[in-house]
Amino acid sequence: MMRLVLLPLIAFLLSSCAVPSGTGSAASGMSWRRFNSHHLSVQVPSGWHVNTTTAPGTKGLRITKDPVTKQGFETGLTVNVIERSTDAEFAAAVRGIGSYMATLHDSCTKVVSSHISEPSGVPTMTVEGIRPLPSAPQRGLYHTRTVAHIFKPARRIYVVIFGSPADSWDAEFVTGKKMMNPIHFDAD
Repeated sequence: MMRLVLLPLIAFLLSSCAVPSGTGSAASGMSWRRFNSHHLSVQVPSGWHVNTTTAPGTKGLRITKDPVTKQGFETGLTVNVIERSTDAEFAAAVRGIGSYMATLHDSCTKVVSSHISEPSGVPTMTVEGIRPLPSAPQRGLYHTRTVAHIFKPARRIYVVIFGSPADSWDAEFVTGKKMMNPIHFDAD
């Protein structure tokens, strides 16, 4: 009986660690990680910390340079996956993301970039800027890049955020850019 339980468990663990098909080689110092429950694959830098959370309708993924503390973390990538069951619930979630992005824009002391686009037919909202994060580990300004990808057929929204203290952004975003571009999202 134990063998019957172990075989599927081993197969699952191996499949979750395998390089996702179609991802290509990972950047130097990184490896591809597949997160089945979050419907995505992302490059993870060697030695960085991975933390996942699940709440009704939303799943979170944090990949951070330093361990996450009660105050959060200083440098890292967060992906929130918002899923809805009906078209009406999904439409409300899209409106909510629009409001969130507007609030995010308004909280920036300096907006670096703010736009809406549709690369490959996927509506995308982007806000990049410098802003205070009062509850963050380091008091002061943080530079964040937030991109919301909206996949209507899947009724799924991916909110991808990379952030670091503003004074170390240029050095940290070298890694962040590799993590964000590309992330492979499940569109169905």
